[in-house]
Amino acid sequence: MTQEASPRLRVGVIGGSLGGLFAGVALRQAGFVVDVYERSDSSLGDKGAGLRMQDDMVARLEKAGIPIDASAVTPRWFRYLGPDNTLVHQEPTNIIYTSWNRLYHMLLEKLDPVSYHLGKNACALRPRCGGGVDIDFADGSEACADVVVGADGLTSSVRQWVAPLEVPRYAGYVCWRGMAQERDLSPVARELLSDAGSYVLLPNGHMAAYPIPGKDGSLVPGERAFNYVWYRNLPESAMRALLVDRSGVQRQWSIPAGQLKDDDLVQLHAAARRELPGAAAEVVCAADSFIQVIVDVEVSRMVHGRICLMGDSAFSGRPHLGAGTAKAASDAWSLAEELSRDPEHIDAALARWQARQLPLGQGYVSANRQLGHDLQVAANVPPQEFSSRMGWARLVAETAAQSSLAALAAPSLESP
Repeated sequence: MTQEASPRLRVGVIGGSLGGLFAGVALRQAGFVVDVYERSDSSLGDKGAGLRMQDDMVARLEKAGIPIDASAVTPRWFRYLGPDNTLVHQEPTNIIYTSWNRLYHMLLEKLDPVSYHLGKNACALRPRCGGGVDIDFADGSEACADVVVGADGLTSSVRQWVAPLEVPRYAGYVCWRGMAQERDLSPVARELLSDAGSYVLLPNGHMAAYPIPGKDGSLVPGERAFNYVWYRNLPESAMRALLVDRSGVQRQWSIPAGQLKDDDLVQLHAAARRELPGAAAEVVCAADSFIQVIVDVEVSRMVHGRICLMGDSAFSGRPHLGAGTAKAASDAWSLAEELSRDPEHIDAALARWQARQLPLGQGYVSANRQLGHDLQVAANVPPQEFSSRMGWARLVAETAAQSSLAALAAPSLESP
């Protein structure tokens, strides 16, 4: 493909999780030919747990014809719990929570089924002279694209072609996560947690629990689920020992639900009963838990030739802002906007996109790192301050002020 690319630009997206689906939906609606390649042989729809929906992302999804209200929980309160379920502080909120698998399926429905390819593990990218990229897959097949988007997450293989020296760096703590069914909680716990995003601030960490749609998408109280995240400090040697799964396999950055050693779960439940308020401990003990290592990934560039990185492939920050999916959505839709603005000059469009998104990614990692330090090490974040430091809109505004890119303060939500 020459520099004079057709408006029917062909884009290959490596990675079929949420970031890849954001890119697929945004680029397809911009009029481009899009193929999404996922290395897993099976659907990802049963993976993940809960997530927070930021306003910017909700607006983008609704403009793309993906209604959020029908598949999200909107509790009335931010609530902070102390020992014996005491209420330390609460404040009203308009926060929106949903489940990872629910959002995955809604995005997938917006793609042409023939454009979403399972079992496609990209093992090599070969830039063409004059533009375009050939993609080699581990099964021996090939594909070509005018632009390749790396949306393959924390362990991105595409990153080696764009920023090969950037690798995940351990942050000093891990995150226990899981989902418990609302019906499995006591009446006391349900009453306390059902209409709130509930937080526990501890001397050496913090924990959150919040309601999300049930496995079948139900929003009916009693039929929903509760997602929890619990951040716990851990020396790197102990972290590596914890990442040996029940089959004796050393994992790198996570262990999925069902694969944790029984002894580790017993210790987790004992720690929950010892350290957490009773309602929060119930959620942990009733959940199908898994573990993620908290790391930082930060690249110095997002574009190399016609290959670009987005989402966690470029910047994987600690989850404290609750904005990881919002950042991925911002990367995806802004890429579609820049490419559709001038599809005949791909390199210039990618350069503009990088100039727009790179400061946001850097700010995202930095803000998460600072909040993580204040929560996990300094333990100096009062409840009244915690919620004000979360979110995506504040980060966008601060990044705009720092970088003097006024356009970042009000990114276009118009369909490209």
